Amino acid sequence: MGLDYYFYLQRVSDDVWTTPAEFDDPTNREMRGQFMWFDDKDVTAHRLFVRDDSLFSLHRNLPPEFVITELYRASNRSPDMSDADCLDYVNRCFDDHYFGWIGFEELMIDLWSETELLIRKNVPARFASAFGDGSLRFPREALLTLGMPEDDADRLANTWYYANDSGRSLAGYSVVDEPFIRRFGDGPHDQAAVTWKVTIAEFIGEWRMERFLKARKSAADDQLRIICTFS
Repeated sequence: MGLDYYFYLQRVSDDVWTTPAEFDDPTNREMRGQFMWFDDKDVTAHRLFVRDDSLFSLHRNLPPEFVITELYRASNRSPDMSDADCLDYVNRCFDDHYFGWIGFEELMIDLWSETELLIRKNVPARFASAFGDGSLRFPREALLTLGMPEDDADRLANTWYYANDSGRSLAGYSVVDEPFIRRFGDGPHDQAAVTWKVTIAEFIGEWRMERFLKARKSAADDQLRIICTFS
């Protein structure tokens, strides 16, 4: 079983951070408030949140005003452990249980549907011409015209669907600063490195974008934060 990044939502009220009721289930003894997850090799997680040079890097420290709330009510906790003991344990062993946190206002979600990124990926060299100079939107129709099967074109475009980060896999995707096309031969098994444009909303994918927008309805952006665990 692989490792995953889990995103949990917290909302502040009277200086206390708790799980919004619509994201809590008191009958569930697991950690509360989960609304999103990413595979540990997911390019979208790495390039948006996880890496030190990501667009919205998570703060790698204990969140301000962190107390034992619904988020850590039962998991990894012995029945006789008090809240004070549990909080002390979390402070001492933070890296074992949490990966970081970020405030919703830092995400600037209103811009995700218009802010564009350049995605790089290796493709069979015979399809490189469809990408022009590397500054185009994803050229689905041109790829189909060149003979790429529809399923292959859709998988190539879906950077958010179990897509490996190139930092973790030679077959993965990456985010780059400049468009380019680079061929490594023209034979049937040769490759080309190509780039194309996507918005942040497209990069993270429709279902995850919907989860962020749903979470955002819980309160104003400056009253919400995400806590990320890695397990």
